This record gives sequence, C-alpha cells and structure tokens, in this order.
Amino acid sequence: MDNTIGKDISWKEMHLSGFDHLSSTYISGDNVIHAVSGAKREVLLELWNSGCLQRAADLNLIYPTSFGNDNGTILSLNQEQGKIIYPAEWTFEMVRLAALSFIDLNNLLDEEGFGLVDAHPYNFVFQNGFPKWVDLGSIVRKSARSEYLFPEIEFFQTYLIPLRFAQQGKINLARLILKLERHNDLNKVDLVSKFKRIMFSQKLDKYIDFFTGPIVLNSSSLIKHFLSSSLAPRLARSRIRRIKKRLERLDIRSVPTLWDDYDDDFILTDRFKKINLILQNLPGKNVLDIGGNTGAFASKFLATSKKDMSYCVLDSDLKSLEKGFSRVEVVEGRLHFAYFDFAQPWMSANSKPYWERFHSDLVIMLAVTHHLVLTERMTFLQIFERLQLLTHGYLLIEFMPLGLWHSEISANEIPANYTEEDFVSAMSKFFSVTQRIELEPNRILFVGKAHS
Repeated sequence: MDNTIGKDISWKEMHLSGFDHLSSTYISGDNVIHAVSGAKREVLLELWNSGCLQRAADLNLIYPTSFGNDNGTILSLNQEQGKIIYPAEWTFEMVRLAALSFIDLNNLLDEEGFGLVDAHPYNFVFQNGFPKWVDLGSIVRKSARSEYLFPEIEFFQTYLIPLRFAQQGKINLARLILKLERHNDLNKVDLVSKFKRIMFSQKLDKYIDFFTGPIVLNSSSLIKHFLSSSLAPRLARSRIRRIKKRLERLDIRSVPTLWDDYDDDFILTDRFKKINLILQNLPGKNVLDIGGNTGAFASKFLATSKKDMSYCVLDSDLKSLEKGFSRVEVVEGRLHFAYFDFAQPWMSANSKPYWERFHSDLVIMLAVTHHLVLTERMTFLQIFERLQLLTHGYLLIEFMPLGLWHSEISANEIPANYTEEDFVSAMSKFFSVTQRIELEPNRILFVGKAHS
C-alpha cells in the first residue's frame, strides 16, 4: 500500500475488510487506517473541507479523521484497534446505542447533502462506551432522484427487529438476527418457522409500527414503499424522528435473567482481595474475565491497578452484561463487555475466531468450572483446552470441590471424576501450576502459567 501516513510502518489488511468494495482497512499494531479512492475520495474530501467530519468526530459518531498526501487517497481514522467485538456479542444496549448513533450520523450528513447507503453493524466499533462508525466509504451524495438517503430495510432488520424481540423476552430470536453477517442472509439461512412467519409476512408490520407509530401509509403496503424510492423525503425524515424518540425511551433491561442480581451487593471480600493482589502482581497489560457477570470485580481491579491495563468481561447472562455496560464510562474505556457462551461459543467462517480476538495476557475464571462440568457437561480437559487458546500468560481459575453447593443447602451428588486430582491433571496438560490457595470452603484458587 502506497501512502505517507506511516509510510515506514508495515501495514496488514484487516480481516473482514473484503466485505467492503468501497474502501480497505489496514492495521499496524494498535493503529488502524482506511484507504479510499476515486469518487469516494472526492465525497470525503468535500465533507472534510466543510467541517462535517470534524463535527461528527466531536459528537463521538466517528473517529477523528485526516487525509494522507499521496493523491489524497488515504483516509486515516485515528482508531485504536482494541478488542474486536462483533454484533453477535453485543449487549442489547450496545445495539440500541448503535442504532441511535447511525441515525445521528445520517442526519448530520443529510444536512450537507449526503447520506449512508449501508447500515451494517459490523461497521461500528465501540470505544469508551460510544459506537463509532468506521465505514466512511458508504457515504454517498444525494441526487434529485434520491432526496433522502436512509437504508431502511437493513436498519429495521439489523437493529429494530432484534431490539423489539429482546424487549418481549424473545432473546434467542433477537440474538439469531445479530449473528447474521449480512442483512440479506435473512433470505438464505434456514431460520426457525416462527421467525420466518414474523419476518416475511404482514406480522412484520406490528414490529415496524412499534417504532414508527401511526403513519400516513396503510401498514399493509409499508414494505412495498420501503423498497421504492418514491416515498416523500419529508415523510421519511418524520418517520426516522419518531423511530429515534422510541429508541431513546426503549428499555430492555427489565427482562429478568438467572444471574442478574449476583453482583448487586458486591464488596471486595477477603477472597477477592487475595485474587486482586495476585492479579496485580502478575505481568501483563490486559485481563480476560470469563463469567465476569456485571464486571463489579473488574471495576475494583481497574480502580486499584497501578498499571495502565484493560479488562474484558465475557458472560452469557445478558442482563448482567447490560448492567455492567451501563457503567463502562467510569473506568475511562478500559472495561469492555461481550456476550459469550463458553460452553457453546459463537463461531463464523467469515469472522476472526474468538481465541484470536479475546486472547489476553491474563485470564481469570472464578466460580464457573462447577457449572461447566456439572450443568453443561463439559470435561475438565475440554475446559482447559479452550482456556489455553485464550492466553500465552497466566490463568487464575477456581475449583469448587463441593460442586454446586453453598452454605444454605446440602452438597449435590458429585461424579466420581469430579475431583481436585482430575482438575489439576487436566490443567497441567496446558499450564504449569504455580499456586494453590484455599480461599473459602468451596473455593480453591489455582494460578497457572501457559506452556510455551
């Protein structure tokens, strides 16, 4: 790649940039740049000269932007690479914020005579709790035929429908949509029949009407009008304003989950103080917390850390993640959240695998292994095989000798192969055990260094 932005740096084309034929994305270390050319270069240069891109950056809608000097073809978004968290792993609050950010960016562009032709959530990167749009190559100039640009079909399918499902408690359907990497995959994959009936019949109207409210058009003909460009720009803008107001009021955090109150009264007990001290003294710049719930311990750790560290919480309890994400700004963007089912992790042929994206210097798994073995039916060997993919450094993991037990109930029946000896034997295949600490009656902490 020929450029003057970091011309002495070795750049590598970023995975998934092939989805976008309008621009390319390159990385080097923690730096990310986007290359544009031709007509796209003229569009973005005009927006740059008008100050529109700077206003968008000031509003946290995009990253701060500058142009290279080689024919102006290199657009540099001062973007930190950070953790790659795909929409399939977002909390629903992240989906809501991304939808609002998209509307705000498109409205800003509309004032300048431009619009976005692509609403795909893969074009958002979250930083410090703000979704930032990185695909500036999807900005186009409006024409007499298209006086208002807004990719409504993709926007509804990608953001609004899953949010409405989530609010109704249809979490599995909502997450199914978020896993689709292109909105037209809805027409290709074999989805459950109930989902098909909703998406490809007039029942879809009620989900759209929930966001738009009463409109002039007959709802049964709404999809036909969405697919045409004849809808009056004034009516379209009015509908988007109604959608934004509904999104601003939308609250899906009321849906109860199994572990949503687990960290409500979190305090730094002696157990957590010991874990915190061990973690602080290990070498590394980033921590991955598997089963970290709301990130209550993560916040305490970052608040007491003397090092500039980042922390990523993975959990499969959505409401816990929603609670945690709502306070992400208090740790200055060093705390990240992602939906992740360790027993059945999400994978895609078109996406970087989770072990590359979440790979960290330090990994902790507290009070989780007994659930994985006794409820999810994983073996200790399977657990440590998966964990060794996630770190080249240290692992802090708890073994619960009494199984699914606490002080108020009797011990459950424990399988014969659920012993500390079996636990350590499996761990030792991938990690060198450096510490064993009995923290509580049903909490034994093991610290291990990954085999080189």
